[in-house]
Amino acid sequence: MPVRPPLPRRVPWASISELEEVCSWIFSDAADEVSKRKALAKLAAWRVATVLPHSIESTWLILGAVLLDHSAVRREVNGSSFLGVRQAYALAIVRTVNGLVDPLQKSLYAKPLSYLAGRIGLPQWLVELRHATTHEALPSLELLREAATQSMSWIFQNYWIPTLHPGEALQTPLLELALLAPLLQEYKSSKKALIKDATLKKTQITAALRQLERWIDEASAAWRLGPGRNAHQDGGSSWAIDQLCTELVKKGGIVPKSKKKRLQEGPSNESSLSYLELWGQLLLHVQIKHHKFASYLLDRIISTLTNAPEEDPSFHECLSNWVIWVVEKWGHKDVDCTREDALSLLLFEVGRIDSFEMLKYRPMIHSLCGSDSDLEQQIETLLQTRSNTDVEVSDFVGLCPTPPYLV
Repeated sequence: MPVRPPLPRRVPWASISELEEVCSWIFSDAADEVSKRKALAKLAAWRVATVLPHSIESTWLILGAVLLDHSAVRREVNGSSFLGVRQAYALAIVRTVNGLVDPLQKSLYAKPLSYLAGRIGLPQWLVELRHATTHEALPSLELLREAATQSMSWIFQNYWIPTLHPGEALQTPLLELALLAPLLQEYKSSKKALIKDATLKKTQITAALRQLERWIDEASAAWRLGPGRNAHQDGGSSWAIDQLCTELVKKGGIVPKSKKKRLQEGPSNESSLSYLELWGQLLLHVQIKHHKFASYLLDRIISTLTNAPEEDPSFHECLSNWVIWVVEKWGHKDVDCTREDALSLLLFEVGRIDSFEMLKYRPMIHSLCGSDSDLEQQIETLLQTRSNTDVEVSDFVGLCPTPPYLV
């Protein structure tokens, strides 16, 4: 299911040119203290107006510590007065590292901060410095100055440049994701072994599901850390679930690669190694943790189904079985995958193809209509009309309410 564009969000700058001007005040000339103080005042005003993205908030904190340091040096104050400067640097570094790394801590079991920092390219020694600042003696002024310099450099490369110039953003993602296909294959192999030999321990299945959940968390974080977004922006989870659904409906996922197996196995067939038995545990696991999963899976199955090659009817039949299973399993719950939702999605796609192609969808439409013979008759009338005249897509979709997630 395509990910919706992010909702409009409130920002304090009137235009991107204003944001670019503030960026130039901060980073253009290290010796231009006047411009840096203008930038500090501007960021403080923005902070009053609305919540700032974490990277800009960190820029404000570090810049304030740097200017405080410059003032102390210029006044040539005694050594004890530099304690306030060290504390300002330390606070800025701790909040910067925490704000960048904490949003990635989404797994059931906490992961080391050094591991999470490595996933986004944050220097490891900054994490160590953050730990020392929090739990040990306050680091030296020289070390804190270097930490501030490197933190500002990371923020400039990973937030300011991608935000101001998206076309010039780094080609590599901030968070390097593991491939999803091998994770699903690992689950599939473990589940097959367990089905064939019930005496095996279930620890491999548990580990595979845990790895899949970790991938969803990291994919969500990767989306949020993308250019122009911030670590707390919504949409990452939806994107990750959509990627998972796309991978699941490929051949070798919930649809067997072997055409013979597609006809012998499936959600509605208990013979041999049923693909419901093979994939059911994973699907139920993801749905429990992500309530939108069922609606995204239904949309992806129907989208793939209506674009399946004509010469591959077994692929079509297997996907049709999965549509019925999803509807029967979760259609009674508030997850936007009822029979009406499935019919709306299907009729929207059917309305765009020729009359001959529509014939193969009649059995599934009949199953989705269930005992509602009046609805089935209305759809059948439209299908027959569509074979002779041009009927608008809206005529099909109008028979069923549009699912909320497509509005």
